[in-house]
Amino acid sequence: MPELAFLDGIDPAAELRQRFDRLMARTRPDAVKAYAVVEYRSDGWAGAGVEVQAGDRATAMVAFPGMPARPPSARLHMRVGTDGTPVDARGRTHSIVASRTGAIEVALDAPSGNALAGSAVILTIVWQESALRGLRYVAGAGDIDGLVREEIHRLCDPADAQATMLRRRVAAGFATCAPRMLYRW
Repeated sequence: MPELAFLDGIDPAAELRQRFDRLMARTRPDAVKAYAVVEYRSDGWAGAGVEVQAGDRATAMVAFPGMPARPPSARLHMRVGTDGTPVDARGRTHSIVASRTGAIEVALDAPSGNALAGSAVILTIVWQESALRGLRYVAGAGDIDGLVREEIHRLCDPADAQATMLRRRVAAGFATCAPRMLYRW
């Protein structure tokens, strides 16, 4: 693979990995069992860098280097082990309770099945306690591109996940007049 040269001398993926590492360094250490920050440059499943035991709670978040806080509509998929059942998120974040012991793997795709251009950086955290409590500790230390806030919101009101998708559609040029009703302007 050819070496990449960046006009400003800064690799956006490396900078994003450092931001995730700094955020985790400011988080309460007793809230986190393990975490890993990996760059995703694949078309399929890739290792997330952490292992879980059955019953462990884990959260994965994906950010796209060099893109604004509102990234492309990508879906994050997680599974435990190479033959585990995939858990599909509706967006950039997702939390699971591991049903088995093994390594967490992640995959990304765009809604129409299109491959994502470039790379993504994925933070995967295994929690000591509940994912929601751990995310609240992380939120106290900061946030990156609204990912922590997004997952807290999703966990507090899973039924509102659909409303979150509606808000993204509004940002993309659709209008909503009532819950679960979309109008194109």
